Amino acid sequence: MPPPVSFPDAVVRDVLGKHGMFVIQEFPDGQAMWGDELPAEKPYKGRFHMADFFQDNRFDIFTIRGIISKLNKDEHKSAIEAELYERVHEG
Repeated sequence: MPPPVSFPDAVVRDVLGKHGMFVIQEFPDGQAMWGDELPAEKPYKGRFHMADFFQDNRFDIFTIRGIISKLNKDEHKSAIEAELYERVHEG
């Protein structure tokens, strides 16, 4: 079975950022906290979701869909996935 498609971290951050989803905190173990607001105040009051890389600073589509769903941005899913697949070879 071929490996699943994965997307570079920089591309994922750029594409999701265009749709209001941002990395608000990174942790030493490689996980990142994604949120639907930039962290302007503490405690953080927006939605958030923890996600980890698939491998080598790349995210798989299932992790990306989880971020989209948990941050309640499902209406953007088709546009996000289309742009990610266009940019899969960047980075």
